[in-house]
Amino acid sequence: MSATSAVILFGYTDHKVMDMPNCKTKKHMAKCKFCYKTKFISETLGTTTGFTKHLQRSHKDRYDEYKKGKTSISQPQQLTLSCFARPSSSTDSLGLQPVQFYSVNHPRQKAISEAMIKHLIVGCSMPISLVENEHFRDFLSVCDPRYRAMARSTVTQKKIPSMFDTGKEELKKLLADQDFVSLTTDIWSDRTMRSFLGVTAHVIDPHDQQLKSVLLTCQRFLGSHTGQRISDTFEEVIQDFGISNKVKYIITDNASNMLKAFNVCFPRDHAGLQQDGEAAQAAVESDNEDDGEEVTDEDNVLWEGLDDHEEQVVQEALCINSNKRLSCFAHTLQLAVGDGLKATSNSGVGSIIHKAHRLSSILHKSTIFKEKFEVAFGTNRSVPAANATRWNSTYTQLSSITTNLDLKKLNEICVGDFKAVSFLQREWTLMEEVCSVLQPFAEATNLTQGDKVVTISTVVPTVLDLHTHLQVMAQSVRHCRSLVSELKKSLVKRFKGVFVACNMVESDAAHEEPYSDKLYLMAAVLDPNYFMHWVDTDVTAADKDAASLELHRESVKDMLQDLVVFEAESAETLHQHNQAEGSASDGASSGEEEIPAKVPCTNRLVAKYRAHRNRNRSGEGNSTGTARAQMKKYIEDLEGGEWDLGLEDSADSAFKFWNTNATKYPSLYRLAMRILTVPATSAPVERIFSRGGIILRPHRARLSANIFEKLMFLKCNENASFLK
Repeated sequence: MSATSAVILFGYTDHKVMDMPNCKTKKHMAKCKFCYKTKFISETLGTTTGFTKHLQRSHKDRYDEYKKGKTSISQPQQLTLSCFARPSSSTDSLGLQPVQFYSVNHPRQKAISEAMIKHLIVGCSMPISLVENEHFRDFLSVCDPRYRAMARSTVTQKKIPSMFDTGKEELKKLLADQDFVSLTTDIWSDRTMRSFLGVTAHVIDPHDQQLKSVLLTCQRFLGSHTGQRISDTFEEVIQDFGISNKVKYIITDNASNMLKAFNVCFPRDHAGLQQDGEAAQAAVESDNEDDGEEVTDEDNVLWEGLDDHEEQVVQEALCINSNKRLSCFAHTLQLAVGDGLKATSNSGVGSIIHKAHRLSSILHKSTIFKEKFEVAFGTNRSVPAANATRWNSTYTQLSSITTNLDLKKLNEICVGDFKAVSFLQREWTLMEEVCSVLQPFAEATNLTQGDKVVTISTVVPTVLDLHTHLQVMAQSVRHCRSLVSELKKSLVKRFKGVFVACNMVESDAAHEEPYSDKLYLMAAVLDPNYFMHWVDTDVTAADKDAASLELHRESVKDMLQDLVVFEAESAETLHQHNQAEGSASDGASSGEEEIPAKVPCTNRLVAKYRAHRNRNRSGEGNSTGTARAQMKKYIEDLEGGEWDLGLEDSADSAFKFWNTNATKYPSLYRLAMRILTVPATSAPVERIFSRGGIILRPHRARLSANIFEKLMFLKCNENASFLK
């Protein structure tokens, strides 16, 4: 009877009957299924009081379940098949243990299933086959015997697609609330040479007003990687998310197919836009002629009376929605470093780099040398391998040698067969100089790779600081002056637009200088961490005395102020236009009769600007609220030390500053929120691909592209507010 009693079948395993020596009675014992540590309960054969009391005292919740189940079964010894869970590991008389499973819609069943997918399959990148693993199912039965394990097909066909669809819809809602969206994109190939197009978006989260980086897609990209095919696929992605009119900047690397793709999607020169506008106007006129309508110049009357500055503001407002492609700053910076190293490859610099590569290779291939190295330097030191595609890898390799190793000990273990990787004192000194030259480049690369902090504002100050650094190093180094010279030359060449804007080099009117976009200058000014302090420290001019240099710097500051004010006015004009359109649409939706406009959208903007100008001239406008007045107050506050919010050391101090002062500088605030969200590099999408390599590790190479896309979306957005 004891082996088939309800309490033992419910809460115990390994039931045994024992013969007690020198005792007429027998005892039986069983192991509790719910105790953290293995615990056997014994009792006189024929009774189960001890087993029942153990459940009541140590496992109150389980005891309540047992009591409910006992009252619902009139004959406990006659059990139905639905009461049995799975073969038991015990050797009881029945070989089965009764368990009442959760129903499919039971909250506990749903919670465990969702947690398993969210934290194990997505969060820890565990294989989906885990849910069918025998050991894992045994583990689940210990945690909760009533939980019914899912099948792999349930995970891949229902659970993951459902979580993906829900997350995608929530992401679309987040993007719908944004006025501007910046994107990064690139193409990546996995271990089996399947190509994937990744696109990340960078926006302000309305919940906490912080910069967020989210993955839009990492989808299979079939066919050749031509610019036109990349452009078409990218257009499909942004249309799917409803952000075609919200994308202002897109950051890619400098690959030729990316340049071609986004010169098609995002034309940079406004001349092309103007030609498109003229073509569109011609088409409208042609349509009007076909309809028999008279074409007049009535609309052009609105342009009369505008001075040059006002017309420029209007044109900027009309083109403010034009989209632009920006180069990845870190990639361009590494190209500049590569130019310098390549130009000096035949000198002593190239020799020590080659020897460092050989040292790293031998250390990772020779067991004998590895043993000697560990005896001399310990087991926690090594020399990382350099990689042409990994930023700063050459500097990291050289720095690990000069910082972590001792020259004398290294040469001692390099005797005999390893003499080729020993260093002379002069070579060691040269390597230390190379590290001191390249260190700021490595710091700049790391500084601009963040996706949750403002990075676009660091571009101009960083480039000018590196230029100053190279000027100083040119006077102090002894062995690598050629490297310094080549780095300086390449830096000016690849970031010429920055130096031209600061009047440090002459402009080449025949070609567009790289990094000439005014976004970089405005971002630096609107970040209170940088403001215009870099002008006083790093803007230089050759052959100028102190007084002339001071005037030169003041002219640069005036240019920056005018640029920010001009852009703020244009953004304000666009903001007023959007508000007017919103009011008009609200009126139309409320049942009011919609009056068709006689002039196109562009002329309505001109009319709005003229009305604003006339109000200011008549004294109706508030001059203290203009963008110029706000800029003046902004400069006074920062130069006077008014910015004392305790945020200077915070990674998100720029956004905290503007959120705090949104009402104080409303026009500048709108401009800052649009500009500071732009990432400086394509590192966010590169980081996505690194996670993809973890998910598609070698023993998971057969994972389908469809499931991989969904797992990538859930993994990369797991900390986003819309998935919580």
